[in-house]
Amino acid sequence: MKEYEILQEIMRDAKIGWWQADRKRRMFHISEGLRDLLGLATCQVSYEEFRDMISPAYRDYAFASVGVRGGDFNEERLYPLRGRNGEIWCYWKLLREETTEDGGMLLTGYFRVGDPPLEKVNSPERQQINDLLYRLNSISHTLLSLLKTNDLDVVIDKILTDVQTMFHGGRAYIIEFDWEDRTHDCTHEVTADGVSSEQDRLSKIPMSEFPWWTERISKGLPIILSDLAELPSEAANERDLLAVQHIQSLIIMPLFSRDKVWGYAGIDIVGGSRKWTDEDCQWFASLVNIIGLCLELQRSEQAAQADRLYLQNLYRHMPMGYVRMKMLCDETGRQCDYRVIDTNDAADKILNLPREAYVGHAASELGSDLSPVLEDASKVLRTGKYAEGHINLERAERRYLQYILYSPCAGEVVAFFSDQTEVHKAHEVLYRNERFLRNIFDNIQVGVELYDPDG
Repeated sequence: MKEYEILQEIMRDAKIGWWQADRKRRMFHISEGLRDLLGLATCQVSYEEFRDMISPAYRDYAFASVGVRGGDFNEERLYPLRGRNGEIWCYWKLLREETTEDGGMLLTGYFRVGDPPLEKVNSPERQQINDLLYRLNSISHTLLSLLKTNDLDVVIDKILTDVQTMFHGGRAYIIEFDWEDRTHDCTHEVTADGVSSEQDRLSKIPMSEFPWWTERISKGLPIILSDLAELPSEAANERDLLAVQHIQSLIIMPLFSRDKVWGYAGIDIVGGSRKWTDEDCQWFASLVNIIGLCLELQRSEQAAQADRLYLQNLYRHMPMGYVRMKMLCDETGRQCDYRVIDTNDAADKILNLPREAYVGHAASELGSDLSPVLEDASKVLRTGKYAEGHINLERAERRYLQYILYSPCAGEVVAFFSDQTEVHKAHEVLYRNERFLRNIFDNIQVGVELYDPDG
């Protein structure tokens, strides 16, 4: 008997097996033993089919922990499946996560059939605790994935997919306010199979058409509807829009920035209704706050990066030399040297040095040319004021540089250099010509009288 067949026989007898969840395709691939226990015809099972096999009391956290959001590698989870011969209690554990070549995610783990839990373990209170623990764990993994990613939009779409699946929703989405144009704009949306996308319909909607909705969200208040009949009479336009989308229940949570509400996230229940619990609202509010915070941080970072690129381009291409220096101290704390830590193209040209020859080097390593700057740099750090000066570079071609120093932060000094060589040469020529003409004037054998305008 081949090793594979022996292993299969052992797994069947021990009632253990493996599973793999493909998050992008939304499919489970299960081992033959689990296929036989469940009485299935194939080892390929969709997310929706697998979810329906889980006992309703366990679906919210059990299904999500296996197929929607992994990350908990430390413990097994016990919950029942509906097999062909009745309820089957299994321990499930996630072993690893891996990214596929097409950008998807594969979650791999094992299961083993166990005994049903004791009554007190299977109590509603216990299930509520398990559900809350899962949701807390879910939030922590959401935050981790948002902090680790370079493509925030992809992660947010995955989180919305998890939310939509967990609540059996038709849609999950994020809508932003454009306060300048006063419109709603749907920026992210995921939908369940068979549910139409409403992203185009929900983009560029004037706030004036839905005043009740806009005012409530603007005040930072959620909208939680288990039935559309709960909408007040002044929300007639909102009721009509929701009805067109076949929405029967929804939950909306505002997205906050430092000084205002900039949008909201929501879950639509389509073709059915849901009675929202306090735990549902608290968990979704926490998740929305995390998403809002990370989006705000990303946009702040993008704005800061744009500013950095602007300044980098500015100092890189300006005609003045730019040199940033880190001051170095001796054992007594006296500033005795400085190290060049940044520069621009003009500085390389003015100093007539390749950048690698002096960036990262101390002034003492570069000879005596730049030593005069040290005294003025120390003065700048000591007084907090700027300083001006000049230096002569004794290279293959003598250069005369004028500089201005200031300190952008503790222990650092920035120098702006301008090349005054041509001006200095012009002054020398004028000085020589003046001396030559004065010598002629003083020694010429001709009398000269000078008169003012009045004669």
